[in-house]
Amino acid sequence: MIKNVSFLEKKKFFHAFIAVTAINVLLAATHTTANAEAALQPKKISTQSVEKNIYKNVSDANLIIQFQSINWKAKNIANNANFLERIKSSPNLIPSMLKHFQNAAEDVKFPISHFLASLNMPEIRSTAVKWANNSVDTDQQRHGFYLLSRMRSDEEILNLSVNQLYLQKDEKVLEHIVWSLHREQVPHPDLATKVVNRLNELTRHASAQVRAASIQRLADWDREKRFVEERLLALLSDTNTEVRVSAIGATSIQQQNTPEIKDRLLAIAKDQTQDAFERQAAIMNLDRFYLNKDDFFVYKNSYKDIFEGVGTNQDERKPMN
Repeated sequence: MIKNVSFLEKKKFFHAFIAVTAINVLLAATHTTANAEAALQPKKISTQSVEKNIYKNVSDANLIIQFQSINWKAKNIANNANFLERIKSSPNLIPSMLKHFQNAAEDVKFPISHFLASLNMPEIRSTAVKWANNSVDTDQQRHGFYLLSRMRSDEEILNLSVNQLYLQKDEKVLEHIVWSLHREQVPHPDLATKVVNRLNELTRHASAQVRAASIQRLADWDREKRFVEERLLALLSDTNTEVRVSAIGATSIQQQNTPEIKDRLLAIAKDQTQDAFERQAAIMNLDRFYLNKDDFFVYKNSYKDIFEGVGTNQDERKPMN
């Protein structure tokens, strides 16, 4: 089962959709693993033409991935039982798809990884685990955790991720290890403490991407709120926009509704020098807070400034006293 898309991931998904649609890339048609390694061949296509041919040539991994990449809001072909049966009867298809995922440009990997995870096939999961265990090839290990971060976790995946959380030095791999730490069930207290302690440390990591991932996962794992409130306030003022946006999204996890966080979100919302997406995120997350008259004055003016002409109604929200 595909994982719920986080606030920050939605932004990445949007940019991936725009990028892939703009370049209209059709991966070179292949039927073998060898051909799957061929370079990308640009070719203008329409969503309709891909959809029309998708079931006629189910062995074409490139066609399937292209459809999912350019039209991720459309009906998910992975939910079609007949389609899944045809995939299972095509032994070279899954390896070809996985190879394309490895070779794809970074802005295309995101929708492809979601599609592969949505197939919910043991072969994809086992390959991802195998890659994630490859401590010699960091690029393959990164792809392994990239896929695992999109999948529903279990004890094996969680233990693998927690173990690598302390061992991994490569920041690109570490980012995806952090994202793979889904808190599916109530973990053993010792394990939860271990994860929370490490995530707390990683919110101070030199890599902005690692900090952005860590604050989201810390907000979910730190149920006793040992570190999360202090770290949220710190990262809401981070020098990196991606980290600040991630921290804004993290405030909605486990309802981090302290007055200090509210004040920081209001400050972001009214700051016209801030990134527009960041200000929008702050406004949306303020909807769950109690706002007095002074707060509401800032909220309403910021709302109007940010969303004017976007078709939203800033008068829907009223002050709470």
